[in-house]
Amino acid sequence: MKILQLISGQAVNGALVHVDLLTRELLNRGHEVQLLCKPRSWIWRRLHRTGIVKKRSTFSRFPPGELLRIAKWVRQEKFDVIHTHMSSAHFFGVLLRSLTGVPCVATAHTSHFQLHWWFNDLVIANSESTREFQEKKNRVSPDRLMTIPCFVDLHKFRQTSPKIRQLVRSELRLKPGQPTIGVIGAVTGRKGQLELVDAIPELIKEFPDLKVVFIGQFEKDTNYYKKIRQSLFEKDLFRRVIWVGRRNNVHELIQALDVCVVPSLKEPLGLCALEAMAAGVPVAAAKVGGLQEFVKEGRTGLLFDPQDPKQMAEKIVRLIRDESMRGTVKENSFQLLDNHFSPQVITARIENAYLRAIEMKTSQLRRAA
Repeated sequence: MKILQLISGQAVNGALVHVDLLTRELLNRGHEVQLLCKPRSWIWRRLHRTGIVKKRSTFSRFPPGELLRIAKWVRQEKFDVIHTHMSSAHFFGVLLRSLTGVPCVATAHTSHFQLHWWFNDLVIANSESTREFQEKKNRVSPDRLMTIPCFVDLHKFRQTSPKIRQLVRSELRLKPGQPTIGVIGAVTGRKGQLELVDAIPELIKEFPDLKVVFIGQFEKDTNYYKKIRQSLFEKDLFRRVIWVGRRNNVHELIQALDVCVVPSLKEPLGLCALEAMAAGVPVAAAKVGGLQEFVKEGRTGLLFDPQDPKQMAEKIVRLIRDESMRGTVKENSFQLLDNHFSPQVITARIENAYLRAIEMKTSQLRRAA
């Protein structure tokens, strides 16, 4: 197939990583793939030397000059299917579909109410939770919905070793054997870092020298960061937290953790939890959204109510103390990832989605004729 990937994000996030891995896998399977992204985006730099034909766009719809320019190019290239990711690309994709007749598949990486979902040939939800939102809130017809999770880069996250763990812990100035937990993701209200701060006093009762690592982008002038900072000062916990910021070596940093905590208040999928599982790090996750679909209590991790700091602390303590459980969780997690989240498995399912969208479009044309 000849496939056009549209991605409108610029800074690295789960959607861009997914498109990066998907593009590479589709190429490996013999497809012709081209990429349309914004100028200076992370994925443009990432795929610079792959030989993929890339085209840049602002995804501007008004005035229509940019849309018409890209539509002309799409018709010339004769793509079989368009696959869109993130809001601006989704809107742009359905307009290209209208102008060119090329079937359009959109992957819902988050749960937002938007009108464009109705006009795609097929919508891919990244979890059953996202699928339910698309059906109930965005009113997408069930026959145009499929659930396919995002990629986990198993090869990268499984490159673990005691030496890397030691080096990363040394970089973070952690003492040998010092209990260390961490949360991965941009510091925003949805990710629940403030809820984790509320659980730290309970954790210190069990581990007096506990350290908490925040891995992910944060802005010091945001209200949410200020709330976290104020709470840490009020609880005399500021020295407990290590602020790492956005990093390109999360697959290495994660090895410094004894437990990866995902305290999200809302989570369509929870890619950071899957990445921790791939690295062999046990996961304690909030009982919300897509996290509940693969973090199974006592089998692949532990679940808690994100607004119950005592329960959160109890689950984290259990994972740190119970070596047997950590072994069981690690083994079950590896099996789950191999069977359901490997690049090969996910790519095959997305290929089927493309074929289904193409067939749906062809059937529509037949009926119209």
